[in-house]
Amino acid sequence: MQAEDAPKRPLLLLHVEIEWRRRNPFTAFSLDLMAKADDMGRRTAAGGMRQAGGLEDAGRQMASSIHHHRRRWTLDSRAQGN
Repeated sequence: MQAEDAPKRPLLLLHVEIEWRRRNPFTAFSLDLMAKADDMGRRTAAGGMRQAGGLEDAGRQMASSIHHHRRRWTLDSRAQGN
């Protein structure tokens, strides 16, 4: 895809999104992770590769990842005195 083919987003909207992500790093990370998991789930179902227990494993891995990043972000915030 060429840069000129990419959909144009209003510049103000882009600045608002960047500022929101800067102020809410964990929430932005969580939303990105959920979007990736949703996309992965759609691909799995569409490809017919759904295996018994596969989705449960993916859910446990995602929950573990969210817990790990939330804990790391909380500890980093405390270390910085926030």
